[in-house]
Amino acid sequence: MQVYGARKVDVRVGIIQTDTRSERPVGAVLLGVAPPDHPWLSELFPASVVRNTRYGSRDAALEHLRFVPAQRLDGLPGLEGRFPSLIRDAVRLTLDAGATHVDLVMARAGDLPPWSLHEEAVAAILVPYLAELQE
Repeated sequence: MQVYGARKVDVRVGIIQTDTRSERPVGAVLLGVAPPDHPWLSELFPASVVRNTRYGSRDAALEHLRFVPAQRLDGLPGLEGRFPSLIRDAVRLTLDAGATHVDLVMARAGDLPPWSLHEEAVAAILVPYLAELQE
């Protein structure tokens, strides 16, 4: 306590710790096109499947999987192979950045390569599913 003139001043210093953690888990959603010769992710990661929708044939399909940091990601499409893909790197990077989970929504549309996200056949599979998720 310090005295200034005739008045006493009481100064108290303290630290208040605030909780900066988010109340909701932070996740991410990645969209992709599965390479035509790549195995079905729902078969490689059966415990991660959120939804597996095959539209009457094995050529047109949508797979929705959820990955968490503790999972091995070796079966995801990578840069090797006939159709290079950055899916494995993107999922790994997102989880390493602190996401609690990554939802991977993969479309299969005939023989389209992974860089065909803009094709109408891919949009016909992804758009209705993503609209359903927003409801």
